[in-house]
Amino acid sequence: METLPASLPQLPLQKSTHKELVLTKRHEEILHSVHQLRYVTAWDMTRLFYTPSSINHVREILSFLSGKKDYADRQYLFRFPLPNTRVGGTDKIYTLGSRGRAYLQSVGMEVDWHFRPYKVSSMTYFNCQHVLTLTRFLVASQVFCKKHPEWELSQMRTEYELKKEIALEKATQLAATVVVGSQSNGNKEDEAVTVIPDAWLDFHQTEKKKIVRFPVFLEIDRASEQQKFFKKQVRARILFFSSGGYKKLFGTNKGDER
Repeated sequence: METLPASLPQLPLQKSTHKELVLTKRHEEILHSVHQLRYVTAWDMTRLFYTPSSINHVREILSFLSGKKDYADRQYLFRFPLPNTRVGGTDKIYTLGSRGRAYLQSVGMEVDWHFRPYKVSSMTYFNCQHVLTLTRFLVASQVFCKKHPEWELSQMRTEYELKKEIALEKATQLAATVVVGSQSNGNKEDEAVTVIPDAWLDFHQTEKKKIVRFPVFLEIDRASEQQKFFKKQVRARILFFSSGGYKKLFGTNKGDER
């Protein structure tokens, strides 16, 4: 996986005479990361590219990229508040806007999605907390490798891209699908379950000129599922590993589930 540079200088937002936002290299890096991570906060982008004291600068950048307001369509980023019941200010969530998609495509990236504003109504508090927890883990993984050069994150595949791969390719559909026996009204039933982790990360560490591989099969649980569903998912993942589906999908037998 290509690692974005972390030490570029902080550049102020530049505007043309027509008051159009002119993107800098850092803005492009932020759009690239939002495309990959899907949902981020100002703190996530601060941790990935800056120092903690730069949080206000990052908020300014994200504000301009999202049209300086919540729910602004056709911007580089789409911004909406984290759903909650509190009165007053709340955290802002940023995702890729239609203009951001077009920009990334113009610089040669393959981008086939952007956030559709109507989907905000389906973004519950628990759903947002889940995707933001995933983002924090992925950001922390990248920051860890930046601070420890002996570690390299060679692959970082999220559930978003894995879902697309599995939907498009018959071979990955077969690899990711297992048959799980379940109990329903006292009768045994078999059910086909598609196993898609929240993320799969492939770390490499160099030890005395030897490269050691540490893949991580990531599942995030926030105790929001019923026990019956949770147990079925656990059984499915055990079968996924033992039946060879994991090796077919990721090309290795190694996998530390966390």
